[in-house]
Amino acid sequence: MANAVTPWTSTRVLVLALARGAIACAASGLAFGPALAVPVPPPTHEAPTIPATPDPVPPSARAALERARICWEAVDLACAARELTLARATLSDLEPAERLEVLRLSAELALAGDDREAARARCKDLLELEPRFAPTTWPEAWRTVLDEARRLLPDRLPPRITLDPPRSVPARKPVTLAVKVTDPSGAGRCELVLPATPPATPEALPAELRLPLATRDGETFELLLPAERVRPPAVLFHVEAWDRAGNGPTRWPEVGSHALPVDAPPTVATPPLTERWWFWTAIGAVVVGGAVALALALDDAPAAAPGSSGDLAVTIELP
Repeated sequence: MANAVTPWTSTRVLVLALARGAIACAASGLAFGPALAVPVPPPTHEAPTIPATPDPVPPSARAALERARICWEAVDLACAARELTLARATLSDLEPAERLEVLRLSAELALAGDDREAARARCKDLLELEPRFAPTTWPEAWRTVLDEARRLLPDRLPPRITLDPPRSVPARKPVTLAVKVTDPSGAGRCELVLPATPPATPEALPAELRLPLATRDGETFELLLPAERVRPPAVLFHVEAWDRAGNGPTRWPEVGSHALPVDAPPTVATPPLTERWWFWTAIGAVVVGGAVALALALDDAPAAAPGSSGDLAVTIELP
């Protein structure tokens, strides 16, 4: 009876075996799980994209310009030269107005130092940035150096036109005006442009009339308005000019056409009939002719008997 296997014993053995198997599986899972498991990437949190912003102006450029102003006002030329050198090294980081001021101060510093070559070079840099730079406060000697530097640069600017038209002109008479064209390269050509007259038919679109102008001294051109174009109330025209380097055209006026007032011809009032010479001449001729005819009729009539009376018939024929 001791060796007999009871149902309870069998069940207990089975439960223990299953428990050992579960423990073994758990242990094997812990041992091989990390090697067999598929790696899962950890969640990433990307920072939001921030649009790129331009780099701020380096403080050294603007600060150097400010220090250069202070040194220039204090007549500390060595300090101003040092700071302007720093500012020119970062010139592209400055605003256009600040760049112009850096180059202007650099040119004035070189001009004040009596270094003609350096002054010409600084003026050339200034004119490359602003070709029309023409200070009125500079001394004559400084403006001379500036003109020398201007001649070293290629001419890229159109010419200037100076024209002072009269207030009005008489009708139906040609008008001559003087046009002055100035440019470092010299005046090339100048044209008077008249707008097209109204076409006879809507389909016809005549082109504007262009008249080349002649020059007397290479700078002053003669502008001739034809008499047939000088009609009230005004004559419309504009002028175009080029320099010898081909720059242009420059217009005068810049927009549209100039309206030159034309005086209307004086109107002659028609005198009344009684104020015309031939009217009273005719009246006088009639009166004289009637008087002569009356006298002749009286001479030809028979003498009347004494004491008699009668009617006298007089016939007057007027021309």
